Amino acid sequence: MSSLPMQTVCVLIYACTTYWFTGQPLEWQRFFAFSWILIEISYVAMCLGFLNGSIFNVKNGVIFGPFFITPFLIFSGFLLRMADTPSYVHWLFHISFLKHGLVGLSLSIFGTDRAKLECEKVYCHYRNPRQFLKDVGVESDHYYIAVAALALIAAVVITSAYLILKYRLKKKW
Repeated sequence: MSSLPMQTVCVLIYACTTYWFTGQPLEWQRFFAFSWILIEISYVAMCLGFLNGSIFNVKNGVIFGPFFITPFLIFSGFLLRMADTPSYVHWLFHISFLKHGLVGLSLSIFGTDRAKLECEKVYCHYRNPRQFLKDVGVESDHYYIAVAALALIAAVVITSAYLILKYRLKKKW
């Protein structure tokens, strides 16, 4: 709990500058949705760091930490799309917090009936934000499901970290 205020402030500073510098519409609802997803992503990442720290000592944690995050990155939708994978690995996408973060951020920026984007050229493929959501593969997803999934993943990860740390302290592992 002690790390949440500083984490939140840092993420909000990042969200304000990123949202403004990328020229997003000045809509409070859209900005709040964008910021909320960023905060949840950072909380899950922090919880994963706590889990890593509760399992390993410092030396091994530095080595195995990247291995913790790699599956989440592979099945996030950045490197590999769910539509391009066999159905028996789809569950890996559903447990990836980065996938839910991508969905939430995409929907917060380009969803909720956003107006057409400005374009200087004759043809702009992504002038219509719905086309972008379709191409990314999130047009049928829902923002609140992404929010709930991130909260659930954070709860599972921090509970696991707590139980492992409690066990290690009890057994002096």
